[in-house]
Amino acid sequence: MVTSVHSTDALILSSHEDGQIRLWDKRTSSKPINTFKAHSKWTSAVRFNPQLSNNFSSGSHDRTLKIWDMRCSFPLQNIQAEQ
Repeated sequence: MVTSVHSTDALILSSHEDGQIRLWDKRTSSKPINTFKAHSKWTSAVRFNPQLSNNFSSGSHDRTLKIWDMRCSFPLQNIQAEQ
């Protein structure tokens, strides 16, 4: 199930209940161009960074916020929520 979607002119990010994030190119494919194994629980939100075109963030029910560069398969930063 898709839990969140955010887009630019050319790209779409979608978050999913399986904890993954998928990156789509509107111009070329009906399949994701990349899949990020992001979170251990539902990924509930994704957003592109309006200042840095290759960066996006994700939030999850696993109580983490992650900052990503879409050119990497791992997060640049992992922020754990406090109790």
